[in-house]
Amino acid sequence: MKYVAMIVVGLLLGGVAGYMSWQRMAEIEAVNDAPAYLVLRADLPDAFLEAGSQLRPEHLTSVQIPETGGNLGDYAFPDSAATRQFVTLQPINMRLPRGRILTRDLFEDVAETRLDQVITPGMRALTISVDTKSALNYQVAPGNRVDLIGVRSNLAGSEAEILMEDVKVIAVGDMFSYDEWLASGRDNYSTLTLEMTPQDALALSQATPALDGPVSVVLRSQCDTDAATDPGCL
Repeated sequence: MKYVAMIVVGLLLGGVAGYMSWQRMAEIEAVNDAPAYLVLRADLPDAFLEAGSQLRPEHLTSVQIPETGGNLGDYAFPDSAATRQFVTLQPINMRLPRGRILTRDLFEDVAETRLDQVITPGMRALTISVDTKSALNYQVAPGNRVDLIGVRSNLAGSEAEILMEDVKVIAVGDMFSYDEWLASGRDNYSTLTLEMTPQDALALSQATPALDGPVSVVLRSQCDTDAATDPGCL
């Protein structure tokens, strides 16, 4: 009986080892059979390629990625002579870090301005809700400078306070330029997107929940700002 038990245990261990070996071989075969996708080389001298740069053949490598039920092939570039040629024929439209898989959105037409393209480096964008009254009858346009005022209740009643001064408006609704604002009829937006420092964005986000109502927008003269560039401003 002792020898029979040893034989049974040996067979079981052999079966387990065989199954594990088969599973490992299947995993290796899956990797070997996985499609290869184009990637920006991870050993390039620069950590990023800037938007507007054009890829060169020496920028490219590929990596095999097993299919896991997703649709990576719908938006990533499989490695082929045709796709390598395609990605080197036009500039990328956003900053590209080393090692990133090349996806189709990197080469889409960016004729339409994106919000991240109009934010000054180091600054942040924050959106506030507005209506006819708080947006000065929709006379606030992209590029304007504004002050923000809020009303807060206290023991003495209600008190208005200046929340921020000389803030740049970078978008009204989804319009980023004065021409878009004019063409829209100037009365179809419900938000203003403002540019400010990260610290100011945090302070404004913390202040607004305690206000009695929406933030009021106060329009500044184009000359009454630290950022005045109009040659008519003295």
